[in-house]
Amino acid sequence: MGDNVYVVVKSLDTILFNLLEEKKRKKFMRGTLHRAIVVQVKKKIKRADKSWMWFNSNSIVLVDKKFKPLAKRIRTVIPREVALKHPTIASISSLII
Repeated sequence: MGDNVYVVVKSLDTILFNLLEEKKRKKFMRGTLHRAIVVQVKKKIKRADKSWMWFNSNSIVLVDKKFKPLAKRIRTVIPREVALKHPTIASISSLII
């Protein structure tokens, strides 16, 4: 968690895609390359306090070149380890565990 990765847009939610402005539609077309930070993984991870943590799905947050999130808010929980590495992601997240 907290790693930087590159992702390519494979498919889009057509309802949400139609709500975007024309300028942003070109940015998120199918096949475009983006930077992202991994925030949740299915694999069990052991924390420093000897507790285990895992999630039901793998999740990422899209970021720009300066590692600032492209989203205005994040509705999922963010682990404390990611919040310490990337405080800009922590500031727009709904909950930190």
